[in-house]
Amino acid sequence: MVGFRVIDEVGRNDDTTLEIASTSSTNATAVVELMANRDGEGTDTYIHLERSDSAQQIDILTPSSGRVRIGRYLQLLGPDSDLCDIYIKDSNFIIKFNDGGTTRYKYLNLSRNGTA
Repeated sequence: MVGFRVIDEVGRNDDTTLEIASTSSTNATAVVELMANRDGEGTDTYIHLERSDSAQQIDILTPSSGRVRIGRYLQLLGPDSDLCDIYIKDSNFIIKFNDGGTTRYKYLNLSRNGTA
């Protein structure tokens, strides 16, 4: 087993960073993969980060019966550094965003029948 951990040992609430990097020349692709694997089974559950001329992508792949879970909320960063939070609260799917300095919310009630 190999483990990596970065901690704030003196308890000063300092930020910590663990960096795992693949660095290449400008003519080659750099890839980092984190994989969960069990003996005798396919290696189809992994996180794949790639930087190349044709693709700057992050793939989170699972087997056909698998799932991807992200805790609490997902924060998306747009091309102009605009932020959007996506999360579920009670029975509502919520999108929180900044509209010219005003925080706005759009939501979809997931407990109702019919379309939004």
